[in-house]
Amino acid sequence: QLIFSPIPKPQKMSRFLSNGAIDKDSLPAQKVKTVNRKKLCVKGIVVKKNTDIVFVTLVYRSYLDLYDFVKSIRDNVLCQYQIVVVDAFFNEETSSLVENCALELECDYIQVNNGGYGYGNNRGIDYVEENYNYKHIAVCNPDTVLLRPIGLSVLESYRDCIAPEIVTR
Repeated sequence: QLIFSPIPKPQKMSRFLSNGAIDKDSLPAQKVKTVNRKKLCVKGIVVKKNTDIVFVTLVYRSYLDLYDFVKSIRDNVLCQYQIVVVDAFFNEETSSLVENCALELECDYIQVNNGGYGYGNNRGIDYVEENYNYKHIAVCNPDTVLLRPIGLSVLESYRDCIAPEIVTR
């Protein structure tokens, strides 16, 4: 079994909150802090970066799991990938630590209001939609670890969501 959940890019993506309700963007509009994203512009038009898979991980307070998460991706993903770290803001000190870790690991970093699991992941997906042309997206907790190599041929052999194997420590 695979240890993450890539979701093939749909034409139109439904948005759900962690409680299962549909996200109707009821939370107030906010500015999203974005770091480590070099936008390529041609004649004033932002050009999206091409990649096979984008990993989105939502972090709240603790950032230490990111090191193992990113290492497992680097060691096991055999196609083009990007990693987006979404920081569900707790306080300035914690967010600074998460941001520095994301930059050290060469991940994109965005900071959002803490609106819950669904809200944070949806903002990460919005960021991916705006900045990348991708074939698959994986929404993972930061304590996720890939156990085996995975390439594009494996991802494309699945039509549906690939569920993780949950291992407790």
